[in-house]
Amino acid sequence: MKKILSFLIGPLIIAIITYLISSKFQMKFIDLFFMMGLIASVLIYFFSSSGGLISKHTNRQIQGQTGLKVKQDENKFHSSFFFYGSALYTVVSLIVTVIYYKDYFFK
Repeated sequence: MKKILSFLIGPLIIAIITYLISSKFQMKFIDLFFMMGLIASVLIYFFSSSGGLISKHTNRQIQGQTGLKVKQDENKFHSSFFFYGSALYTVVSLIVTVIYYKDYFFK
């Protein structure tokens, strides 16, 4: 039940944030729909992974300052249902955006 709830709450939170931003800047919801889903998915992926570029940079700084060899973490992504929900939101938003703007994309 908790997994299903986090799978459904993720897209709901993204949709609410998209609505609030589109209202604040007087834009159409559909114009921000895909971009907000993509940004949310990338941010969730970035903060759910370990051993990436920033970790390596920090380890090298520590090694340079202290001279101690730091154990290298392998790049690992910790998937969650919140991420899968945001990825589904992104895919659905891409499909809806392409359908909405089909005359613009496919002249």
